[in-house]
Parts: sequence; C-alpha cells; structure tokens
Amino acid sequence: MGFRSSIIVRVLIIILTGYSAIYLFLETPFWLLSMWMILITVLATISLVRYLERNRRDMTSFLTSIQQNDFTTSFPNKDDDLRTNWHYAFNVINAKFQELRSDKQSNYHFLEAIVEHTGVPLMCFNTATDKITLMNDAAKGLLKKPFIDSISGLTKIDKNLSKLILRLQSGEKELYTLNVDGEAMPLSIIVKELKLENQPLKLIAFQNIKSELEEKELESWQKLIRVLTHEIKNSAIPISTLSSVIRQMIMDDQGTLKDISQLEQDDADDLKNGLTTVEKRSKGLVKFVESYSKLSKLPEPELKSIEVSELFASIENLMKDELSQKGIEYKSHYDSNLSISIDQEMVEQVLINLVKNAIQSSEKMDTPKVELKADKVGNQTIISVGDNGGGISPEVLEDIFVPFFTTKSEGSGIGLSLSRQIMKSHGGSLSVKSEEGKGSMFYLRF
Repeated sequence: MGFRSSIIVRVLIIILTGYSAIYLFLETPFWLLSMWMILITVLATISLVRYLERNRRDMTSFLTSIQQNDFTTSFPNKDDDLRTNWHYAFNVINAKFQELRSDKQSNYHFLEAIVEHTGVPLMCFNTATDKITLMNDAAKGLLKKPFIDSISGLTKIDKNLSKLILRLQSGEKELYTLNVDGEAMPLSIIVKELKLENQPLKLIAFQNIKSELEEKELESWQKLIRVLTHEIKNSAIPISTLSSVIRQMIMDDQGTLKDISQLEQDDADDLKNGLTTVEKRSKGLVKFVESYSKLSKLPEPELKSIEVSELFASIENLMKDELSQKGIEYKSHYDSNLSISIDQEMVEQVLINLVKNAIQSSEKMDTPKVELKADKVGNQTIISVGDNGGGISPEVLEDIFVPFFTTKSEGSGIGLSLSRQIMKSHGGSLSVKSEEGKGSMFYLRF
C-alpha cells in the first residue's frame, strides 16, 4: 500500500469510528459499544501519528546522511511495508550519490596523478588562509623544498617570489629570475584564480625557460652580429679603400710625403672628395654606434593616466601636415572614456615612428590610408596602427625588430627595436601582422 493510500485509510477509520462512537453514545443505548469505538478511534489516531513520525524520521535520517556525505545507509524495502515507495526512492538516490562519489574520487585520483607526473611545476594555495593546498613533485624539485605549508614561506627561498605571486591577477603572466642556492633560473609564471567548494584558490604554473631563452639569445646574437657586420663593413670598406687611394696620391713608393701643391687640379679634386667621403662615412659610423647606445640606455617610464583621445589628438597634430602633403586619408577610432597609464612622451615616440612607417608604406598606393584604433579587450588596452600599403614579406617580417635592421636606404634600423623596448618598459608588447599586398597592422598591448 502506498503512502497516500495508507494516510487515506487511517483518516477514514478515524472519521468513521469517531462518528460511530458519537452516534452510539447519543442516539442508542449501546454506550459500551460507543466506548470501544472511541478506543478504536484513539488507536487509529496513534497509528496515523506514528506512521507520519516514522516517515519523518526516515526523511530526516536520509537528509542528514546527505549533509554528512554518508551514502552507506540503506532502508528496508519490503512489499508489505507502507514505506516501501519512500525507501525505494531513498535507496535509488543513495545509490546514485554513491556512483557520483565514486566517479568524483576516480576523477580526483586521475587528476592528482596527472598533476604529480606532469613536468610543469604547479602550486595552488588558498588566498583567504595563505595555505598551500597543492604542490607537485616538479614544484618541489624546482624550489628544492620537500614541503612548504604557506605562500609566505616562499620568502625563505626568494624574498620577492611570494610578493609577485600575490600581485599577479588571474590570467597574467610574468617573467621572473628565481635564485635558489645560488643558481639563477629564468621562469615564466602564470596565475589562474578559481573557486573550489566556495574556497578562493590561486593556481600557479612555473615554466623554466632557460633553454628557450638561451636558444633565442643565440638567435638574437646571430641576427645582431649579422646586421652589425653588414653595417660596419658598409662603412669600413669604403673608408679603407679611399684611405689607400689617398695615401697613394700624397706619398711616393718610398713612403715620402709628396708636395701636395704640385698636384694637378683633377688629382686635388679627387683628394678633396676622398677626404670628404672618409669624413662622412666615419661620422656615419660614429652615429651608428651612438644609435646603439640609445638602445642600452632607455630611461624608466614615468607613468601617468592619459586619455586615449588626448594621445591620439597629439599624434594627429604632429603628423597632419605630412599626411596632408602626401594625400593620405587618416582615421582614428577610440572610446571617449578610455584611458591608459603610460609615459606619454615615450609612447608618442612609438606611435610617431609607426605612423611614419605607415605613411611611407602606403604613400604609393592609389588611395593611401593610415588608421589608429584603440580598444579595451579584457584587462588589456590595445592600440593598433594600420595601413593599406604593400605589406611586409615573411623574410623581412622575421627581422624587423632586430636592432639596425632596415630595408630603407636612409633608415637607421633602430626605430622598431627601440619602440619594442619602450613597450616592454611599460609592461606591454609590440607585435605586427602583415601580408604582402594587403598592408600591415602593428599592435601596442598595454
């Protein structure tokens, strides 16, 4: 019998016996029978109350088990038991919870095995309590500590590491040189914030990038040496050749100085032009060396909050004459409320350089265009400088940020490399997308 049927039967018995007891007592002389009816009514009422209490206890026991994550409790499931439907439902739910718990534990152990055996050092800590809840073998090996209980305990290894981890926001990445037992290790540190069972956690991944940096460093040195060699040879060879010619003009085979006043006019003119060329190329080489020193003596940026509209207006005022003279269409797009924290003079220097490059790239097109745009994407502000010029070939694109590399006859080759350094000093980046015949787009990410 079901729960509803059991309740209805008991209530009907109470009503019928109660009514019968009253009728027999008031309308008939069978008052003794009326007493029996009253007794049956009382017993039926007690049975109803006990039945409801028993079901309430079962429900309370079931809910308490769920609250305490105890799914081992089982309930009798007899055919003649009025609570059969309840108990069957309880047992089905318990079995499902047990299955889910088993799956959860299996997934946890699987994830735990992956975390422990991965080569990436991982650490997780509770941001509310500062306690480290996870630290895999790779992290223990990196930090050379078998156990660390709190994030503040990292100060014993490196005094600035814990400050960096606490400062980084979710999704942020930063390069850091970790010093452990006198060994310097360049790391890429990535942080992800998450919540587990309403507990605020921060997951940190450490990546030792020493080998990658060494490879990139070697590649950069090779590129730099190639460019330096090319530039120095371009100046040194003409100077050496002209010096040899001049020496022959003013000295005889015995090394005695000739009487320069006796030179013919053409030889005198050649001597003058040769000396002028040597001077010019020497000054060019000095200028080249001075340009190199600019790259190594970049000042620290003085950051101030600047409206993007103000920054773009300044660039437009500086470049409008050149844009107008060359008939180039100029457009800018930005949010009027957008602002960034920058050193305005330094970032203007970057934008002026990029706009000049865009002008030179697009000026020979039928309808030359240069466009500045600013957007807020997540926690980044992105300024883009684009043109519809001829684009950059893949071979050249690989080297455009290398110091002194240039495809221009009068270029110094430090503009883009200096611009990238300025962006790095702002904690940002400078990148480019370009396709031959479809123009170029440079991205300043703050």
